[in-house]
Amino acid sequence: MVIIQTALYIEAKKAIEYFGLREVKKTPLPLRLFADDANAFAVIVTGTGAVSACAGVAAALTHLKAGRGDIFVNFGIAGASEGCDLSIGDVVRCVKCSASDERPFYPDIMFGKRFKLAEIETVRRPAKILADSGNTVPLAADMELYYAFQAANMFLGPESLISYKLISDFAPETAEQGGRIDKTLVENIINETWEKLFPEIENISKEAKREFCRDTGKLPEGCEELFEALCEKLSLSFSNRVILRNKLWRDSLIGVSVKERLEAVLDTPADIIPKDKKGIEAFVKDNLLCEFGGETP
Repeated sequence: MVIIQTALYIEAKKAIEYFGLREVKKTPLPLRLFADDANAFAVIVTGTGAVSACAGVAAALTHLKAGRGDIFVNFGIAGASEGCDLSIGDVVRCVKCSASDERPFYPDIMFGKRFKLAEIETVRRPAKILADSGNTVPLAADMELYYAFQAANMFLGPESLISYKLISDFAPETAEQGGRIDKTLVENIINETWEKLFPEIENISKEAKREFCRDTGKLPEGCEELFEALCEKLSLSFSNRVILRNKLWRDSLIGVSVKERLEAVLDTPADIIPKDKKGIEAFVKDNLLCEFGGETP
């Protein structure tokens, strides 16, 4: 199931119509829930703010029995920071989410490939966001994402959490206007954005089903402890663990000595292993996800 969360009904309306969802009336949930009979898509409208997002997502995912194989998609408008490389109407995908003094949250982008990446800061008043200070990716602000992600992460791995934000305004300008934005303009660009997102979300749904339906089984004898030790040594993210395990399992089926490969990488001196996330991912790709040719057990 793909579970789409928005704060406002206006943000969800187009998706509800497109996927042919009906409102689920007989629930005690503190939100509006829409679903189809096939349990393929659902939309939850939680209301604005951190508390509504957190409580609503947790309640909805409990009711929907969300778990392995499901995808959580947050969608909504966001205000861009001053000086960043974004325009009104741009669609961005969250690569990092932060909130006040909370520890940043990094969704693992396993599924989907389109759209710019951006950092999203969840704040009480998006109009108060500070100017962009030279980030490597653009910065935008919303009022729900961080807490929606935290609640969803209680049910789903970070590789199953996705957020698309539509840039509806520039925060400093909106602050000068008392927080008011052009609602007609926003409604129009929301509808236009969904037309771009529908193919992406449908592809993600198919991709996720293929990935989660694979029975990876167990690694060869003697490899499980080596695998766990390596994941700990490299501080691998959840999605990278899944990718690595799947690759090693497939290689073992064609006669690759997975145990020798794990032992060799585990013996790599610590000072050679990169410390940053991108460096570690490149290291894993070069040393563990490569094609092994004619190796034999």
